[in-house]
Amino acid sequence: MAEALLISRNDITKFTALNGNIDTDSFIQWIKVAQDIHIQNYLGTNLLEKLQLDVTKLVTKVPVAVQVIAGGSGYSGAGLTTTAIPPSVGSGLEVNCGFSGGSIVTASVTNIAGSGYNVGDQVTVNGGNNDAILQISQLFSIAPNYLNLLNTYVKPMLIHWAMVEYLPFSAYTIANKGVFKHTSENATSVEKNEVDFLVEKERMIAQNYTERFITYINFNNSLFPEYSTNSNADMFPSTQNNFTGWYI
Repeated sequence: MAEALLISRNDITKFTALNGNIDTDSFIQWIKVAQDIHIQNYLGTNLLEKLQLDVTKLVTKVPVAVQVIAGGSGYSGAGLTTTAIPPSVGSGLEVNCGFSGGSIVTASVTNIAGSGYNVGDQVTVNGGNNDAILQISQLFSIAPNYLNLLNTYVKPMLIHWAMVEYLPFSAYTIANKGVFKHTSENATSVEKNEVDFLVEKERMIAQNYTERFITYINFNNSLFPEYSTNSNADMFPSTQNNFTGWYI
């Protein structure tokens, strides 16, 4: 499964000075760098991975509940697979069922929930006489506390930490023939001190949002058990937000 990024292209172009016409390939890697380094530093490994898993389930439309439309006949056993009925394009859903005389009377989604479904999609249950029909009644949604944490605190942090990482490389292209600096007939390339100013401006904004997160999580960490359950090689969350530059 691909690693989930907690912000989108639209987030970073909408809430920063980044031009909306920019090529996604030129900055998306810096979102991952910022997420791996800065966001994991403040959330810790477990809380970051929890948010990533939730975002993945939301985006891929994972079903969490089904209802029986037709019970069919000849069924038994656990962990029954299903086949989507067109126009549904979902796949991978398994269900546990309750039976009465070989007919399915109840059904629940297993840990293998599949993806790509919409509410109202229907599937046939494999096995038996292949005549039972279930309907998707609910898709995964992020719990309110985690959704608030993600939207109010984590996304603003990540947006501006990503800019901190991207800006020093924004004027350059690294290709087969070496490193090239961008030029334009209608613009003047900025000097390094100007880029450094922009980086520090973004860093100040990122640190401000980070301080808000730290304050919030200190008072509300009981709402997020993953924040306090890191172990061994996991990154433990930092409560320090005081970068002052490098000393050589």
